[in-house]
Amino acid sequence: MVTTHIAVWKFLIDNQIDNYITNKQLDNHHNCQYASRNIEMRKDE
Repeated sequence: MVTTHIAVWKFLIDNQIDNYITNKQLDNHHNCQYASRNIEMRKDE
């Protein structure tokens, strides 16, 4: 019983870390798009 409990916790923690990393990557991707859009807009001025 205790071992399955630990396994479940490990699974949850691993998932949270994966989600955290994915969210960070999404944020970075979004920021890159935003930055490149700003550069494009400045070129037009």
